[in-house]
Amino acid sequence: MNGAGRITPLPVPPSYDEIAVSKKFNRTGENSEPRGRVYSFELTLPAVSKDSGSKAEDVKRFRISFDLPTVKGAKAEASGVAVIAQDGKAYLESENDQFLAAGSSRPITVQITVPGDPAHLPQEYPLDGLKATRLPGR
Repeated sequence: MNGAGRITPLPVPPSYDEIAVSKKFNRTGENSEPRGRVYSFELTLPAVSKDSGSKAEDVKRFRISFDLPTVKGAKAEASGVAVIAQDGKAYLESENDQFLAAGSSRPITVQITVPGDPAHLPQEYPLDGLKATRLPGR
């Protein structure tokens, strides 16, 4: 409700827009401690909003999330971002402001370790629930 008592819709803040993110599977390898597989990906984060018709917009802070197995010892590691694993999800969040000019993109290398019998684990990790959002700048 505004000051005049009228109900007006509030626009969704652009700082919470979903951003398109793409993945490229690099390789997989067996891990000995803990026994399992290590999957390597390159995620590409473009400074383009997903919902606004692919309109290029600056990005200062972002968060990428995807499903992570709830197996004990499963973890995700990435370069240049903070990694949080919680409730079967992995969150890769920019540390401080990492300016990405409109229309440009940034690669992020991610390694996912999944414990288990390598013969029963998939050759390529599916990265279900992969999503990126723009966060408000500080």
